[in-house]
Amino acid sequence: MDAVVVKSRLFLLLATLSKRERAGLRELLAVSYFNQKAILRQLYTTLETQLPTGHPHLDRPAIWERLLPKQTYDDAKLRQWMTQLTRLVEQFLAFSQVTQDTVTTKEQAAKRLVAAEQHELAERLAKEAQAKRRKHPQRNADYWLATYRYASDRFQQQLSEQPGAVESYTATHQQLELVFLALKFRQRTWLTNHSLLFNRDLPNSKLDQFLDTLTEVDLPDAPAVRVYYYGYQLLRAADPAAAFERFKAVLFAHSQVFPKAEALDLYLLAINFGIRQINAGYRHFFPAVMDLYKDALDRGYLLSKGELSRFTYHNMVTIALQTQEVNWAEDFIDTWTSKLERRYRERMQNFSRARIAYARQDYGAALPLLQQANYHDSLLNLGARTLLLKIYYELGELDVLQSHLDAFQSYIRRKADLTYHRANYRNLIGFTRKLLKLPPNGQKKREHLREQIIRAKVLTEKEWLLSQLN
Repeated sequence: MDAVVVKSRLFLLLATLSKRERAGLRELLAVSYFNQKAILRQLYTTLETQLPTGHPHLDRPAIWERLLPKQTYDDAKLRQWMTQLTRLVEQFLAFSQVTQDTVTTKEQAAKRLVAAEQHELAERLAKEAQAKRRKHPQRNADYWLATYRYASDRFQQQLSEQPGAVESYTATHQQLELVFLALKFRQRTWLTNHSLLFNRDLPNSKLDQFLDTLTEVDLPDAPAVRVYYYGYQLLRAADPAAAFERFKAVLFAHSQVFPKAEALDLYLLAINFGIRQINAGYRHFFPAVMDLYKDALDRGYLLSKGELSRFTYHNMVTIALQTQEVNWAEDFIDTWTSKLERRYRERMQNFSRARIAYARQDYGAALPLLQQANYHDSLLNLGARTLLLKIYYELGELDVLQSHLDAFQSYIRRKADLTYHRANYRNLIGFTRKLLKLPPNGQKKREHLREQIIRAKVLTEKEWLLSQLN
């Protein structure tokens, strides 16, 4: 019999479960209310043994052989059982998600009681859910949407009991306005950011044009609206520095009302905007970007499952050195290296310590860290080579520098994945060679080289190169 090997959606679903969740699913499949087919429990047990392999391709005849070794293989029947088990796994995932949130559990129970015309009990559960929600610090657009739904349900109930009442109508109307503005400014901010990143036109309806006429005095006093309003204004500002400071201030004041993931996105929106300004030559944005990184770190937004991204780690050391916070950078390395993914810790720490040593002009400490470390990551490798170039030049080790430039050029020629970075490092190597060829008293040639460096569009070490001409 030919093997029928497929990439299984069911297996991919099961692979998302933790060990504890797998045990919970196993127990739930034994409950007749949830599952009445013993074969589905057996199928799950069979598939569970393959989960540690992480291989999503299933050999259906082999699975059948383990389930029913004495019966002839029936592909249609096995696929039917897999579909049924898939539905049960999906229900389990939904059940697990809902039961983790007691507010949602109470709200769903209240809706069921309304359908059963148990209005008094439904009202009690709904009020308990709303009271519990109000105790939570979260106040983003999703919070206000849930609050509006509660107000709308209460309005409908009051309308059926007291058609002439207007109190609930007024409250519901105000809630709806807040929800609309919170959702619309949030969506508008991320759409605008996406259009800027990918150079795409942004759809602009008459409603969007109306929103563009609003000022802060027109808005409700709710961070869910105002933070995104200022974020949107930042992305379309004629005065980036002032808009950046306004957004940064409101973000520092109110980031705690957003879930951690959303707060991180907002910080990254500001950080990336600041970095774009820096790349455009506005170096006065460095301290503000550093403030954003520090605040996000202090609030725990930058950690994911207890780990710090090596890219964030690298960026924070870079900006700290740009703002002359060398001691802070050293303390940061001591404190946060242990939070990096284990396989990156040594190389990131060595490279960062080398950069600190270079900033202190302690070349004796920097060189061994750069020469002995094995930097597999291309960008880290390029960074190490760049530091070595600068150190050899500043020490006057010209023969070593010439050899290093040759090796550096050969490296970027071999690396096919450098794209933008290739032009940058070619320019660095080329201008360094020109520096070496300058005659001692050739002022006219020095000025000509200065103009070439200034005009270069892709050159991250422009400031260092120009400093060598002073």
